[in-house]
Amino acid sequence: MDNPLEAEARSPPPKLTDALRPLPSLPTEIMQRIIQLALPRLSFNTFRERYSLLLALSRVNKRWGALAQEELLRHVRLRTKHAAEVLLKTQSTRDAPPLPTKSLRLLVRSAGDKLERVEVSQVEALVAVSPKLEVLQVVAAAERLEDLALDYVTFTPALSNSPLVGIHLRSLTLSFKHSTEIASILISARLPQLEALHLLD
Repeated sequence: MDNPLEAEARSPPPKLTDALRPLPSLPTEIMQRIIQLALPRLSFNTFRERYSLLLALSRVNKRWGALAQEELLRHVRLRTKHAAEVLLKTQSTRDAPPLPTKSLRLLVRSAGDKLERVEVSQVEALVAVSPKLEVLQVVAAAERLEDLALDYVTFTPALSNSPLVGIHLRSLTLSFKHSTEIASILISARLPQLEALHLLD
């Protein structure tokens, strides 16, 4: 009886064309999942890392590039007016599909800000072309703000560490999506000048 290892050793080597045969393609859903698992957890501080990884993945081939671009547009962070203009230009044609954006994080220009931050009108335009939008985070340095109204509020920091801080704020109106734990948010708030508080459920 022949030794199978010896028989394999005597067989001719595989053709070069067999070695270069491409691997079967993965289903799109699995490729999307691989991309999502490769990315760091979504936060304002990880966008640069996410962008670098998606840029590297987009260079694999056209299919990976399309999936990486789709993921890039799913969660968007804009720090400048120019970046917002570029994104809005992609929507300027009549046939342009709506943005697949689910979360939008923006640094918005405030009074006295010398940097070319995102304009409020651009925020409105971006929301209008993003029908799948679920999360909108707007960050602005507004030290002299005295009157603030927020609709459909969901606070993402720990409830024991309230994000409500305003040295000069005198009037605050909050419309809550979920009215639970309002008291714990307000107890840790730092609003020394507050005169009027309106809570809407």
